[in-house]
Amino acid sequence: MGVFEQFNAPSLLSHYGCRTFIETGTGIGLSLHYAATLPFGELHSCEIDLGLAQAAKSLFQDDPRIHIHTSNSEDMLRRSSGRLACSGGHGPLPNGPSS
Repeated sequence: MGVFEQFNAPSLLSHYGCRTFIETGTGIGLSLHYAATLPFGELHSCEIDLGLAQAAKSLFQDDPRIHIHTSNSEDMLRRSSGRLACSGGHGPLPNGPSS
């Protein structure tokens, strides 16, 4: 979706103390690319399309913080219980700090 970069992510990281980025729907990696510029300790993204997942793994292979998972959103979010999720670029958390 590539929408994540439209929000004040540094403010969200600071406000919530986020260290892990979790995304559903890697696509071509726009949001993940932006998230990788921020001080996350780990970045996880899932993509159900095998071809897109493989392309993303190749694109981000040099960043050991980034993990591409080939799975659906439901499975990814279930495994990520208790962590902040930015799901497919649908916007910031409710009641989060404004940009």
